[in-house]
Amino acid sequence: MSDIRRDGVLSDGTVWRVRVPADWNGCLVNDFDFQSKSDSDVYHLLYRQGFAASGTARPEWRRARYDNIAERRNQVEVIERFAAEIEPPRTTIQYGISGGGLLSEAMAELEPDVIDGAVVAAAHDNIGLTAQYLDLLFALRALLPDASRLPIVNIPEDAGEIVSRWLDVLRSAQRSPQGRARTVLAVSLAQFPIWGAPGTRRPELSDPGSVVKAVSETLEYALPFV
Repeated sequence: MSDIRRDGVLSDGTVWRVRVPADWNGCLVNDFDFQSKSDSDVYHLLYRQGFAASGTARPEWRRARYDNIAERRNQVEVIERFAAEIEPPRTTIQYGISGGGLLSEAMAELEPDVIDGAVVAAAHDNIGLTAQYLDLLFALRALLPDASRLPIVNIPEDAGEIVSRWLDVLRSAQRSPQGRARTVLAVSLAQFPIWGAPGTRRPELSDPGSVVKAVSETLEYALPFV
């Protein structure tokens, strides 16, 4: 069998992708975020070891209309397409990180006839995470004068302009000691992580400047996910 590469779009607009190496070992790894990671070093290592992989991209509507049931059904549809169009896998593993980890938990609990196992990494509860974001925005709006008129609820699906306004306010706040202190206080009140932006240095907790820098980098990374 030669390498198989297939791509398509599900009925709700979600992009799906399949990659099968020529020496497929019969095991399929299905990943909620596979479309963006199919050419990563991790997946090329799995291909070389004979694993096939499939999955989707995160739906464009996910930010404003979270629907775990629809996302789970999409994963099931991709796995069923693989079995029907290529070959039924001997073993199917659902894999995911963060929101994909939450979906992997749901697949293990609710789709035991579809998958044989799940690998869950950094899963979170969406209700708790969303509440924490609300706490963060509420605290920032209360503590940063320039944020007093920025919205924190009823944010539209196309939130690019609102996110840009929030980021402008945060960047402006970092220019003064008072603004930096108020930003760190808001993060503390919301119990939001002080370090979480990919590729950034872990702060030295004994060094206030290092902590402030990590907080700023983390908010720059996290706010677009609101």
